[in-house]
Amino acid sequence: YTEVFSSWAQNDPQSALSAAEALPVGKGGREAIQGVFQAWVQNDSAAAIAAIQDLADPTLRRNIIQNTVQQMAWRDPEHAVELLQAPGMMTGLNQPWIWNQVYSQWAQNDPMAALKSADAIPNGQARDQAIQGLYQGWAQNDPDGAFAALGNITNAQTRRNAQMNIIDAMANRDPKSTFALLQSLPLTQQDPNSYNQIFNTWADQDPAAAAAAAAGLPVGRSRENALQAVANSMANTDPQTALDWANGLQGTERDNALSSVIGRLANDNPEAAASALDQLPDSNRRSSLVQQIAMNWANTDPNAALQWVETAAGSGSYDSAVSQILSRLGQNDPTSAADYISQMDSGNAKSSSISNLASQWAQNDVQSALAWAQQLPADNTQ
Repeated sequence: YTEVFSSWAQNDPQSALSAAEALPVGKGGREAIQGVFQAWVQNDSAAAIAAIQDLADPTLRRNIIQNTVQQMAWRDPEHAVELLQAPGMMTGLNQPWIWNQVYSQWAQNDPMAALKSADAIPNGQARDQAIQGLYQGWAQNDPDGAFAALGNITNAQTRRNAQMNIIDAMANRDPKSTFALLQSLPLTQQDPNSYNQIFNTWADQDPAAAAAAAAGLPVGRSRENALQAVANSMANTDPQTALDWANGLQGTERDNALSSVIGRLANDNPEAAASALDQLPDSNRRSSLVQQIAMNWANTDPNAALQWVETAAGSGSYDSAVSQILSRLGQNDPTSAADYISQMDSGNAKSSSISNLASQWAQNDVQSALAWAQQLPADNTQ
């Protein structure tokens, strides 16, 4: 229906709309009307906007407005804004992101015209979204120009959001220069979150230089974010170098960096991550890493994972780690899982493992699962 009525509307939108409105809603009516406006807005946006306002069904009207604005944002953002600002047009349409999308597209082609238009929008959510979208789009093609125009934003939060988007765009192109620019700003204008994108990109390109720059930052959130970004980037490309670098840090910074590196390593090489875990002190983060390593190692060698977790896991993480490993082992070798459970000390870990294995085993071989359950001790566990 959409394609048929879109083709019809190319030549006679009024007749096409009348025919589409005559169709039952559940039998192509909505699709037909959407097809009409897809074509109509391309040929005569002013007439299409007027016709949208006359639609009686509020739900259909909202959908048509949303689809039409998205379509117009690419080729005719000025008329898309006209549609959004038409009296009563946005009633019941709580979609502020539409303003963001329209102005983002507009600014990619004519940022100054988009800026002038956004500046005329009354203060409120629509204006804030329009300005944020404007600077997002502007930064894609001309981040330097967008940054220079930040002074036009009067709302402090909107300005911070726009600056962060611009910094992100600039960092993708030249993280070192973007870092220098950010450092040149007053501390009150330096968003610590911007250091994430800068140092992620920089460490991908030149990990040694990025690491040195991060280490030179003063203590605070910006330094924490920069070190974290370097750790994550280095762990993806050279885990051993990342571990050596992290061990060169001190105190909490060392532990945080090591945790990040080991966490990334656990996904690809859980055995190596298990070896590196000895370098971390006991903590909630260490317990979480034990579980992560155990789960990933269990996918390839559950028996080795069980052997390791007996010595590596503390009381706080043992139960969960063993349960995860036995769950994986029980999928392929329930007999081995049952043998291991029989050697476990009584406690929550054993009780939950028995329950999980019984349920898992019964799904594939109920008779074997029943035979195993019947030979368990006659207590609450059985």
